[in-house]
Amino acid sequence: MRSQPKILHYANVEDEATDSAYEVFRFYKVDGAAGTAQIPRQSAFDPKEVRKELLRRNANLPLDEKAALGLIREAIKSEPRRAQLHCEATGWREGFDAFVTPSCVIDTRQRERILLPPMRLSKEQRRRQASAGSLEDWRLIPEICGYSDLGMLLLSASFAAPLLKIAGRGSFGINVHGRSKTGKSAMLVAASSVSGCGEESELPSWIDTSKALPEKARHHKDIPFPVNETGSLHRKLAYELLREMIYALAEGREGDRHSASGYAILDSSALIRTIFILSS
Repeated sequence: MRSQPKILHYANVEDEATDSAYEVFRFYKVDGAAGTAQIPRQSAFDPKEVRKELLRRNANLPLDEKAALGLIREAIKSEPRRAQLHCEATGWREGFDAFVTPSCVIDTRQRERILLPPMRLSKEQRRRQASAGSLEDWRLIPEICGYSDLGMLLLSASFAAPLLKIAGRGSFGINVHGRSKTGKSAMLVAASSVSGCGEESELPSWIDTSKALPEKARHHKDIPFPVNETGSLHRKLAYELLREMIYALAEGREGDRHSASGYAILDSSALIRTIFILSS
């Protein structure tokens, strides 16, 4: 049985939102754990540049530089095992042939390139919005929400969010208002569990800046966007922040940024289409 190569040219990857391309290499770290390096294509065919990146990621390379570069050249010359495309945003693809979630892509076609969720999702966002549990366990949630008009409204809104594009509708919002400790956040968590978040601590909140929330909304395209705890806003700043946020969501796009910014994105991926749910 052949031993696994120490360095594997795993994939060619393209980021649809930025038109950037990468080569992915897999390797073993010094402690024996598996590692992955995603190297921009302009550097991915230079053995010395690849070696620098692998060493930075604690790859278990031969101490002899020539031997290490030889392994890397062999990996570079080999064909990548797969081709991948990171979608520009969550939600429906053109033609309704695939639906992008924060953790996976539900696809109906065989493609040369495997579709993946947006690349700009941070590890924390992926963790918060990742799918978990089972459908059988989740079925308890609508049973419990059936005892609450608010629970059924918010749960229905969560399932309605993917229909906005089909119906040709823009974003709109629901404001849940009431005294504290009356179950608003619990119902918000129940609604958000349809697409990811299953705990109150994982919900986006007004503690995030007004600039960060539209960026997060972009990753809730065609899925519900819950925002918890309006009460956490400073009273003097509340009106202006709420106004700016609600207009951005209702208008349906994230604000433009200078093209030189590392956060600049294509127009199509800046579009926001969601049902946002605020609790106050």
